Amino acid sequence: MSKKYSRKQKKPASRQLPWLWLIVAGALLLIIGGGALLWQPAAPAQPAAAPEVSGAPKLKIDQSVIDEGEVKIDTPVR
Repeated sequence: MSKKYSRKQKKPASRQLPWLWLIVAGALLLIIGGGALLWQPAAPAQPAAAPEVSGAPKLKIDQSVIDEGEVKIDTPVR
């Protein structure tokens, strides 16, 4: 008896190492991050709002809640 079909052995798929891809991805991230740092402007940005104080310390406070301290129950305040 002759076999009509001969079995061909499949070659195992060549697996590329996953750690190699991780190293390549890490190197790309470092290169992109370094390029981003180099392209930043040299001068610091101006603050969004300029301070309004001239000469003396000032503080603007929204007094929607006023703490009256410890008060006994049912005691009117002011």
